[in-house]
Amino acid sequence: MNASIEDLAQAAKQGDRLALGELVGRIQDRIYGLALKMLGHPQDAEDEAQEILIKIITALSGFRGESSFQTWMYRIASNHLLTSRASRAEKIGFPLEQAENQGRVLESDAPWAPSVDPETRLLVEEVRLRCLQAMLLCLNRKDRLAFVLGEVFEVTGREGAEIFDVTPAAFRKRLSRARDRVAGFMKNCELVRPSAPCRCAGVALDGMAAGWLKPGGLLFADKRRAASETRSMESLLDQWDQMKTMAEVFRSYPEYSAPDSFVSLVKDYMKRVESGIK
Repeated sequence: MNASIEDLAQAAKQGDRLALGELVGRIQDRIYGLALKMLGHPQDAEDEAQEILIKIITALSGFRGESSFQTWMYRIASNHLLTSRASRAEKIGFPLEQAENQGRVLESDAPWAPSVDPETRLLVEEVRLRCLQAMLLCLNRKDRLAFVLGEVFEVTGREGAEIFDVTPAAFRKRLSRARDRVAGFMKNCELVRPSAPCRCAGVALDGMAAGWLKPGGLLFADKRRAASETRSMESLLDQWDQMKTMAEVFRSYPEYSAPDSFVSLVKDYMKRVESGIK
């Protein structure tokens, strides 16, 4: 089916089961990705994304089309994520002020090289992804959400204002504040400043030596990519080596496919809805 997401939403609202299935298939990876960036742990993201999709399905009859379906969808997801329980990553905590002033910025005499074996390349990617997540977790939830929506998903000021239920100026102000705080953290990051002291390969080597970074304990780098994610891990790493701006770094974050267990549970719920059982 090549219908637009707006057409699918309207058809699903009218009871078209095939359209509903197609609609959920189109948005599930995006919802999971938003939850992952907000919560910082795959399992927490899976749990909350399931609840968000169920809310979207059950609220679809009330979608009036006054805004785009995407804006409406993000508003439901945002309201849920702003009030959900603290994730395991959030409970650990990583204050931005501590990060900005930390003395543990790691320098490496062995810069990243494409010739490194595949397993080590995977660990370097894991470090980069964990670090990006840690930067996001430095922000309070509202600022984090504004940053993810505005900087990563590139919603407009008007869309962001509708999602947050504020004026466009208020949304832009929150987004600007979040950008400034993350930029402060990234001043030591090689991805935006090649001469910076904090290097992903050095952190990976340190992590392997200390035992907290292992091939069997990956949170992000070994997860299945979404169908829309066409970059290989190697091309992603090469792309990261060419980054110049904070925006480019965060927009390079891979798009992940929603886990099979997540998809199965949502499909199961849809079948119950079709049968009149909730």
